[in-house]
Amino acid sequence: MQHFDITHFGVTTIFLFHMRLKLFEKKAFNRKRKYRWLIL
Repeated sequence: MQHFDITHFGVTTIFLFHMRLKLFEKKAFNRKRKYRWLIL
């Protein structure tokens, strides 16, 4: 039972990290597009 909890916790952590990374990439992409628009 304890092993399952550890595995579940690991999966949840990886999932949250992945979602945060995607959000960060989207923000960075929008920021780059904004700067590119300012340069143009």
